[in-house]
Amino acid sequence: MNLPLSSASSTSRPSWMLLAMALPLGVVINGVTGGWPNLSGSFLMVMGWQHEPTGLERHTARVVSHLVVPAVLVFLFLKTTRLGAWLAPNRLALVCLLVTDAVLVAVALYGLPLAYMNKPPFVTGSLAAVTTPVAVASLVLGLMALLGSTVWHRLVTDKHRASAWWVSLLREV
Repeated sequence: MNLPLSSASSTSRPSWMLLAMALPLGVVINGVTGGWPNLSGSFLMVMGWQHEPTGLERHTARVVSHLVVPAVLVFLFLKTTRLGAWLAPNRLALVCLLVTDAVLVAVALYGLPLAYMNKPPFVTGSLAAVTTPVAVASLVLGLMALLGSTVWHRLVTDKHRASAWWVSLLREV
């Protein structure tokens, strides 16, 4: 697929922007595609933890296989292809995706002491009632803002006509 780069910036995005987009995109892609079902087990085997792993070892393997590996793969894809420069994130998209990143990392870190004590490393109760809606809402809003900003800045050629059309739709009847 040949993506037009004429309107994209001549330099690639800063790494922190690509990483802010990579973690949520990696988690979504991993969840939608089913990821690699045996990656956790493979990680346990590579680390030598396959025989009676502790809760901490199992939690670490899950975090690596469900968060770290997909995020690194998406980051490398965005960094090495023209898609990273072609995406046009705005402030709203970046803030929302950074909130999603913060919630995902906080939940993973929250599970570490629980896993160390051989308790289930899951967020439950009132904390789950807050973190899940915040993560989902910021993810959806961030991805929609990223998509909308990219479409507006890269694909809409006549912005004045498009703005007039949106104003006509939003006008009171």
